[in-house]
Amino acid sequence: MSALYYVPVPDAKEALLTFRFDNPFEHQHAAFGVMPSDVTAAQIGAFALVLFTANGHDSCPLFGSLPTSISHKGNWYGEALAPKFDREMTHRLFKAAAHTVWPPDISATCELYRRYKGAPWERTAAEFDAGLHAASNVQAREEMPDSMRHCLMSGSSSSQTRSTCDQSVQPSLQHGRARSILGTGK
Repeated sequence: MSALYYVPVPDAKEALLTFRFDNPFEHQHAAFGVMPSDVTAAQIGAFALVLFTANGHDSCPLFGSLPTSISHKGNWYGEALAPKFDREMTHRLFKAAAHTVWPPDISATCELYRRYKGAPWERTAAEFDAGLHAASNVQAREEMPDSMRHCLMSGSSSSQTRSTCDQSVQPSLQHGRARSILGTGK
């Protein structure tokens, strides 16, 4: 969970704009600004917009990836004090930061969010599995003999290329090499 807080400093006419990131594996806290204690939500929003556009600071980014959900005054259901930002301001803040964490394959990311709506740990597990699968495919290609890699990468449909590829792959398959390359045996 990540949250941005406007925290009045006791016995002072100032407040801090702070950020807190908590999950079971990592905790991070930072103060991003000192502001007058009588500042309005709109003034805090203007400063926050600058902060979100930069995605925090290199030492403490606000987002490492797209969030699962975003709370604002209109969708707050907790017992704690509701956020000051309304839906419109929250949308502007997120849109300002989104460019820094936009995934290269947004359609696949959207599909994961749709499939695992309300289940962030299951989505995280699916993302982790996809990452391991991609890494094992890269490793398998790196360990593959050059002749097999050429056949996979060429994508040619000519009968001469297919015949050459079939001949170069056959000895590897006969000696069980393809099984060890694909990680299915030794």
